[in-house]
Amino acid sequence: MNNADLHAHRLDNIAPAESPSSNAPAVASLSTSYLDHRPTASDMTQRRHQRRNSQPEGDANIAQVALAIESGEALDLDQIQTFERIIKWEIDALNEDLKGKSTSANKSYPENLTLANHYEYICLPTLVYELEYPRSDKIDWYYVAEKSVAVFGILVIMNLVSQAFIYPVVIRTNMMKEAGMPLQERLEVFPYILSDLVFPFMVEYLMVICTLVSRTSKTN
Repeated sequence: MNNADLHAHRLDNIAPAESPSSNAPAVASLSTSYLDHRPTASDMTQRRHQRRNSQPEGDANIAQVALAIESGEALDLDQIQTFERIIKWEIDALNEDLKGKSTSANKSYPENLTLANHYEYICLPTLVYELEYPRSDKIDWYYVAEKSVAVFGILVIMNLVSQAFIYPVVIRTNMMKEAGMPLQERLEVFPYILSDLVFPFMVEYLMVICTLVSRTSKTN
């Protein structure tokens, strides 16, 4: 139970006073114009930006309401009704914020915390987690075949580059060590060995970039 739910529960247990209450805040001192519309995700984003410079009116309201409820003093009927509206708006705003960009309730927090959702994120070609990802109506098997051939083709090229240019250098380095070549001489030829590896490693790196581009080219 979050703070807003807790305050709503406490407010339900408060019996309204018969006469106007002297307990602050008075209804007239509260800014309630924003309560006339349902909260949206943009409202919460705007409130977070406002917090950098000043306290948003919604935060100020909920802080005063919380102090009034926690004080345990009597509240009149107008205060109770207004406090209920403020708390309900905050609860709806939090739910909307947790919903994020999902279009259905069964994919918003905490319904997204499942093993299926975890492995779906691992398998999808994306670097940023989202509650939902754009989907086509049906599987484009031609696209699947095209990208599969591209990925495996790149892996074959990377293997050929390793066998033709990287593996011989590694073997030559091991042979120098096994032949008992002094460390000083091995250090002298090290720059030449490193230069022999620059080109194949650049090719391997480009192949990795091509693989990533191939996987993500249709996800944007």
